[in-house]
Amino acid sequence: MTISLKPIKKRRVKLLFATFFCISLGLVSCKKKETNVGKETLSGDQILNSLVTDTFSLKTYTFVEDSVNSKNQIHALLGAVNDPKFGTSNASFYTQVRLDNPGSTVFGIAPVVDSIVLSLGYAGYYGNTSTQTFEVYEMTQDLSDTAKYYSFSTASFNPSNLVVPGKGTITPKPTSKVVVGTDTLAAQLRLPLVNSFATYLMDGVAAGHYLTQDAFKLFFKGLHLKVSNANPSANTGGVMYYDLNNINTRLTIFYTVEGIQKKYSYLLNGSCVNFNHLDFNRVGTAFQNVIDDSTKGQKEFYAQAFTSRAVIQFPTIKDLPANALIHKASLILPVSHYSNDLLYPSSKISTGFRLVTGEDKIYSGSDFIYQAERKEYIIDLRQHIQGVLIDQIPNRGVLIRPSFFNSTMERIVFNGPEGIYKKKPKLVVTYTTY
Repeated sequence: MTISLKPIKKRRVKLLFATFFCISLGLVSCKKKETNVGKETLSGDQILNSLVTDTFSLKTYTFVEDSVNSKNQIHALLGAVNDPKFGTSNASFYTQVRLDNPGSTVFGIAPVVDSIVLSLGYAGYYGNTSTQTFEVYEMTQDLSDTAKYYSFSTASFNPSNLVVPGKGTITPKPTSKVVVGTDTLAAQLRLPLVNSFATYLMDGVAAGHYLTQDAFKLFFKGLHLKVSNANPSANTGGVMYYDLNNINTRLTIFYTVEGIQKKYSYLLNGSCVNFNHLDFNRVGTAFQNVIDDSTKGQKEFYAQAFTSRAVIQFPTIKDLPANALIHKASLILPVSHYSNDLLYPSSKISTGFRLVTGEDKIYSGSDFIYQAERKEYIIDLRQHIQGVLIDQIPNRGVLIRPSFFNSTMERIVFNGPEGIYKKKPKLVVTYTTY
């Protein structure tokens, strides 16, 4: 490969390089502490006889993750969406339910159940807000504080749907306030459950199940929420994000004792073990085509939360002089996205790389913001490229994923170097030799 060199500045400045560059491989896994990939070291005034090249060949494809932690993430995911590039994604979740104040529960003499409502405070959504049918089930399996739960994990549950028949088909309104009685509350999904379920819960007081949190967890394992429309038609559906720590996220029994209306609430907060479960149908999709044949990633390649990372490799990076001092290395990744498309690119992405081929450990770099006006990400790889040149980092490229990888359904469609779009990915390096 021939590298084009473009002089950009000449100054008579003494360049001290003895202590310029030091890369530490004492990095940690992406599941732990993060470290910078490209922290700037030299100012522009220190660059002497700098050269610029952007003619590196790029190899692009998609790498699938197999075990993604979904336990106690910032969002509980619920809903199904059919993406034209990625196929169908169907999200459900499992969660424990806690007492607000164990040991002091008294429902009174002969309480009469008026209703029981499960409310979930919205935290956002991905896709559109088309009508979906929501279902709620009582779990029959304990969730453990110490167990690991992944996106493919499941737990057993009672097959009887607890939502009042005909009341589960709802058009989500994640940005609209709701009126409950005389109160106007923040946006939330409200699912009316059958009264017999409330009676079952209230009967637990007499049996001593409300004396402690542990006693209640043994009595009531928790809830499983899912949608029945697991396979929406093409370009429809959405996955809702719920905040289980939201003040409006709770299970509430409304009841009457001696003519007085009362209510009792159970919590679904951060003290409860919960996890998201994801099902995917990729058959015949562009995403699956790239997974099956990585060479197709040269035209278009992908990254999606819970499932996959984009891979960009630089086969010809060692064509740079062995004594090159990298002042700047920008990886520009344009994306395919129409402004009105609700399946938007991630607002922020995370970088990483592998030291050993096939090893599960991925060393993490920095986060980078999506440049919406330019429809691209610009990633600072100065330190990474320098590390490759001095053989402290293997030349296996970088891995890209949505930053909220474990708690959203965001995905990104990257333009490939051999794709149909005018804007293509490229690596632009500014350097001098010493």
